[in-house]
Amino acid sequence: MIMANATREVIIQRLSLVRCLCESEEQRLLEQVHSEEERAHQCILTQRAHWDDKLRKLDSLRTSMVDMLTHLNDLQLIQMEQEILERAEEAEGILEPQESEKLSFNEKCAWSPLLTQLWATSVLGSLSAYKGQPARLLLARTLCPPPTFC
Repeated sequence: MIMANATREVIIQRLSLVRCLCESEEQRLLEQVHSEEERAHQCILTQRAHWDDKLRKLDSLRTSMVDMLTHLNDLQLIQMEQEILERAEEAEGILEPQESEKLSFNEKCAWSPLLTQLWATSVLGSLSAYKGQPARLLLARTLCPPPTFC
């Protein structure tokens, strides 16, 4: 009976330690995810300012081209053909999309070595619970940890 109580106490202490580790890991992950969300939000604000600037430039180009086309005679338009073409090319290039990794939420920020190890330990520990079933069947069902959602 004394041995059973001592064993029970050891198990309770270990589970308390695992609980504390999980709680601190959860807090760390929450802080990391919050930081990543803030970074992505700031990048989106920067992109918004960038596109506002591009739209102002495009509006300015459009206004000057319309002004040029409506106020110049045919001979002047022919003489300014090169300038008109350059402005048209500039306008076309303004709205070209540019991919940016910075705008995407980095899902790797929620990866936790501790949780992965706990998951692996629980899988390996549960192998004994599946007596009679081949281990490969269990491993096929639990090939990777459940997805984490940020």
